[in-house]
Amino acid sequence: MHPRFQSGLGFSLEKPLLLAVALAIIFATQRAQPAKENAKEFKDMCKLYDLLSATVLDPKLEKRSAEDTLTSPSTRMTNIMEKIRQLNLTVLPSTVEKALRGQPPKGGGKKAKDTHEAVSYFGKATKLAEIVARIKTLTNDDKDPWKGRLNLPLQETTANKLRSAVAHLVAKAEKLETEQKFLARELTDMRKEARYHAFKALYGNTGLAGHTEQQMNPYEAIPLPDDASKFPLDDSKTQTAACGTGARATNAKGEALATDFVCICVADGVALTQACTTSAKPAIQQFTG
Repeated sequence: MHPRFQSGLGFSLEKPLLLAVALAIIFATQRAQPAKENAKEFKDMCKLYDLLSATVLDPKLEKRSAEDTLTSPSTRMTNIMEKIRQLNLTVLPSTVEKALRGQPPKGGGKKAKDTHEAVSYFGKATKLAEIVARIKTLTNDDKDPWKGRLNLPLQETTANKLRSAVAHLVAKAEKLETEQKFLARELTDMRKEARYHAFKALYGNTGLAGHTEQQMNPYEAIPLPDDASKFPLDDSKTQTAACGTGARATNAKGEALATDFVCICVADGVALTQACTTSAKPAIQQFTG
């Protein structure tokens, strides 16, 4: 249940504040012809609210088939890199192959790890368990990673012919992978920045309450404030003071969309042509968030 908002107008809201605002404008537009202009403005503001509060779009790749689920650039890159690394295993250097077979290489494992042959194809940081897991996946045989329908790794004579080309492919792919990860981080930061400014446009500095761009989650829609203190209204001001001439002031008309939502609805009257009038009924002159 949403926290209760207590208003100086004499009512409390258990439902989201904007729902009450929406109902208020519907009833208000039935009372007078001049209010139609305000109703149109309210509808435009609702569209703007939907746009600002929605999740920030995450770019997706076009599906390669109806069953394709790898539409995220990062996920597809990971999938491609896994296939390339498996391909790399088909041309295993003899030193690495013997180590995986459990045969200690000449000079010991540490020396073999630092040799050009091993480093060129697997890197110093490669974990043995990860290599074995890939081999088992590649050969489709959990019992013996060296016996599968593909008969891998390839014979040394064949592997020698392909090793240079595969190594070149891996190097290029890893470079692209690094670039993709950098762009993904940049995109995430940009989406967080967009979410921050959208939040500020909706609820101003009051709603932000010290939140930074990095604390924003672009994958989630912006929620309604969880307590009245985070809603951009000043309960010490009258309707006239808060909803008069627009000014870049905290909790005043023009500073946040949520404040403008309230201003367009609390001015109740029959012959009003302004969204935020100075002749509203005395009963609603004083209000709070």
